[in-house]
Amino acid sequence: MTHNILAASRDTDRLAATILSQDADIVALQELVGNHAARLAPKLAATYPYRVIYADQGLGLYSRYPLRDAQLLTLGAEGSYAIRAVVDLPGGPVTVFNAHPRHPRIDWTPGAGSLLYVANFDPSRRDRAVASLVSAIDRVKGPVIVLGDLNLPDRSGAYRQLTEYLKDAHREAGWGLGYTFPEGLVGGRFWTPFPFLRIDYVLHSPEIRALEARPGPPSGSDHLPVVARLGLPG
Repeated sequence: MTHNILAASRDTDRLAATILSQDADIVALQELVGNHAARLAPKLAATYPYRVIYADQGLGLYSRYPLRDAQLLTLGAEGSYAIRAVVDLPGGPVTVFNAHPRHPRIDWTPGAGSLLYVANFDPSRRDRAVASLVSAIDRVKGPVIVLGDLNLPDRSGAYRQLTEYLKDAHREAGWGLGYTFPEGLVGGRFWTPFPFLRIDYVLHSPEIRALEARPGPPSGSDHLPVVARLGLPG
């Protein structure tokens, strides 16, 4: 399971209930800031005794199975990060990344009335972060799972770069459009009746196969989680 939990979220009871209801073995959280980790700890500790938290970078990785060799990766120099860790699963070790490249730069200009228009869209910082992530993945031997809010649609060049080697669990085993963002109230400014972008992903190396992939239930964030069931080698 991967989920951008929204930095401004305060309802950790609802968040924990959402996480636990999906019964995932590995959970990757983005925008895990402030006291989120401390407030989630007593609610998740029994189910996820293994965890790696980098609250300053907004990332957390929770697991039912032992985690080792955890490392924080800086993806470029503009606040994009990933956790890389090895999960010792019953079928053997798998390297897992929890990644959160920064979103593209968007400049807005006022239009008629209260409307805003995009004056400039610059994905270069995100694309540099994705290139750095791909380089880190290329250095891994063995099965790989990449989880995260990648801040890119599946028609972007950065998506194509990632999926030259990795498979997209939603495309492999999901149904429908799989949209995860924006959900509900966005930035405290506007409300959307339903998501219309797919920017949260479960990706995996070719020796792993996706058996199921779907958006999870709302937790109070402006993203929906993504939940996937994966078949490992052997």
